[in-house]
Amino acid sequence: MTSNNLQPGKLQREAIEAQAARLVVLLESSTDPADRDAAHRWIASHPYHAVAYASAADIWKKGERIRLRADEQGLSEEGLAAESGEAPLQSNGVSAAHAPVMSRRAVTTAMLSAAAAGVAGVGIATHFALFGDHRITKKGQREIARLTDGSSISMNGDTSLDVVMDGNSRKVRLLRGEAMFDIARDEKRPFFVDLGDSEIRVLGTKFNIRRKEGVTELAVTEGVVLVTNEGAAPVNVRAGSSAVIRPGIATTLIEDPALVRERVAWTEGFLEFEEKPLDEVVEEFNRYRTNPLVIGDPRIAGTLITGRFGLGESDEFVLALESSFDIKASKGGNGSIVLQAN
Repeated sequence: MTSNNLQPGKLQREAIEAQAARLVVLLESSTDPADRDAAHRWIASHPYHAVAYASAADIWKKGERIRLRADEQGLSEEGLAAESGEAPLQSNGVSAAHAPVMSRRAVTTAMLSAAAAGVAGVGIATHFALFGDHRITKKGQREIARLTDGSSISMNGDTSLDVVMDGNSRKVRLLRGEAMFDIARDEKRPFFVDLGDSEIRVLGTKFNIRRKEGVTELAVTEGVVLVTNEGAAPVNVRAGSSAVIRPGIATTLIEDPALVRERVAWTEGFLEFEEKPLDEVVEEFNRYRTNPLVIGDPRIAGTLITGRFGLGESDEFVLALESSFDIKASKGGNGSIVLQAN
């Protein structure tokens, strides 16, 4: 076993990549829970195991698309072999005229050769591992990551989540922050977002979730999202609607398309406000600033703001405040900007 604190050497990497390829094939064919549990323990035992497994699984998926293309075009294994310049193989490696379109042995060989070519490729940087992947973004950082089922998650700054996926389930635990989910439809595997005392369930849709202290905000742009909340009746939230989820207490449905647009504007690089109190607007801008805006006079906290600004345009926002309202800005300690009544 390699140390969790050390990058494995070349020979260790090759052994890990070979084992990852074998596990992908095993999990595709086995229904034994013991096989799955053993595989998951191996994947979770070292960060490089998860990387190697994600790479191998991605190559397996590509193999599935090759087989599908052959079926659609009426190609035999000989046809595929002719395209690649290789003889078709049975699982024992012997040429066969009537073998399946692509044998597991052939796919496994492809996975091993691709893994040996370098696991740290483009796909690994943008794909979650299939099991136990943890992602964090820093303040002001945004990241788009793609899951191996074709779904994607856009993470806003200061966000933390876990991905737990295998052949039977798809789940994300959103620990803090905000994320936009674009979920590939899978009738056999619903997608769940675990929020602690509440849960989001979808088959395939697009929605935004933001966790704040004591409350979660949901905005749905496509499809339908089912919210289950301990102590409250389940609520369906449809496209163009949003909800305020108080875990373990209640879910409040809000049918307001403008509010949905406002909540997902960050995915396009903007902050959008419609009659929002200044203290809430300042809180939003501070999510993307190194040095905060500070309301130094409580009399201006309730000033209503309407507008659309880029995520990095807080300085322009301050200038707009000074020109449009009786508000002045001055430098405070530690680089902050203090807003006060003029």
